[in-house]
Amino acid sequence: MVGDVFRISPGARVVTREEVTGPFEVQAVARTTRNNIRLCGPSGSGVIFNWEGNQRELRVNRPNGVNGRLESGTVATAPVTPLTPDTWYTLRWRVTKTQIDVWVDDACVFSEKGVYDLSASYPVQVRAMDSVVELKSLSARSLQ
Repeated sequence: MVGDVFRISPGARVVTREEVTGPFEVQAVARTTRNNIRLCGPSGSGVIFNWEGNQRELRVNRPNGVNGRLESGTVATAPVTPLTPDTWYTLRWRVTKTQIDVWVDDACVFSEKGVYDLSASYPVQVRAMDSVVELKSLSARSLQ
C-alpha cells in the first residue's frame, strides 16, 4: 500500500478472497505506468488493457479455457484508444451466459454475444506484467 493505493509490481497480482461463480461483474479503479492492466477470472477468462503487443487492441479471453490457467480462453479483440499512463480509469467487465461487455469509464469498448459455460468458480485477479499497476478499488461479484 502507498497511501490509499495498492501498488502491484511487474509480475505480481492481487487476488480477491471471494470466488465468482456464474454470471459475474468486476470493477476496478486502476492506472498503469505504461502497459498491461490484466483482469483474470474463471475458465481462462480475462481482459488486457494496454496490451504490450499492441496497446491499440483490447484483448478479451472468453470463459472457455482451463479453470486456473490464466488467459487460456479463446481470444477476441477490439480496437481501442490506449489508456494514458498514470491516469485513473474505472474499468468494468461483465460476463453473462450470453454476453461479454467491457467498459472504460462509462464507454463500452467491447461487447460480444455468445454462449458461455459459467459453471466454474474462481477468484478474480488483477495482474501487472511489465509495468507497475496501481489500484484504488476492486470489486468482483456474482450476478445471480
